[in-house]
Amino acid sequence: MPAMRAQPTSANLTAGPIGSTLARLTAPMLVGIVAMMAFNVVDTFFVSRLGTIPLAAMTLTFPVVMVIGTFTLGLGVGAMAVISQGIGAGNGGGIRRWSTDALTLAAACVVVLTTVGLATLKPLFRLLGATDAMMPYVEQYMVIWYPGMVFYVVPIIGNNIIRATGDTLTPSVVMLVGVAINAVLDPLLLSLE
Repeated sequence: MPAMRAQPTSANLTAGPIGSTLARLTAPMLVGIVAMMAFNVVDTFFVSRLGTIPLAAMTLTFPVVMVIGTFTLGLGVGAMAVISQGIGAGNGGGIRRWSTDALTLAAACVVVLTTVGLATLKPLFRLLGATDAMMPYVEQYMVIWYPGMVFYVVPIIGNNIIRATGDTLTPSVVMLVGVAINAVLDPLLLSLE
C-alpha cells in the first residue's frame, strides 16, 4: 500500500523570512494566552461579588486547577511536536492517527483525573487549608469543575493539534469565543445560587 501524503497546510513554515513568520505565528498565540488569563479574571470578578468566603474557597482550588492545566499543556505540546513532525514528513495517516490518539488520551485523562479528584476532594482540600466555612463552596465548585474539565482539556489538545499545522489564528479565536461564553454564563449561573 503506498504511503499517504499529508494534505498541504495553509502555512508554509519553511519559506520566507524567519522574523515575519515568527511574528505571524506568535501574535495570535499571545491573544490566546491573554484569553486564557481572562477566564480566571472573569471568574474571580463574579465570585468576588458573592463574598470573601466563596472567593477564598475558589482561590484555594487554583493549585489543583493549575497542576491539571500544566499537565494538559504538556500533553498538548507533545501532541503538537509529534503531529508537526508528521506533517513535515508527509505522513498523512500518522497525522490522523496521532491526532485521534492525542484526543483519546485527553479524554481518558479527564476520566481518571475526575475520578481521582472527586474521590480525594475533601482530604485534598483540607490538606490545602480549607476551613469548615470554605469547604461547602470548594465542594460545590469542584464537583462541577472536575467533570467539566473535559471542556478545558480537550480544546487545549485540539488547539495544539491545529497549531501544529501552522494555523495559530483558529485556536486563538476558539479561546476568545470561550472567554466570551464564560463571561456571559458566569453571572447567569452564579445568580442561580
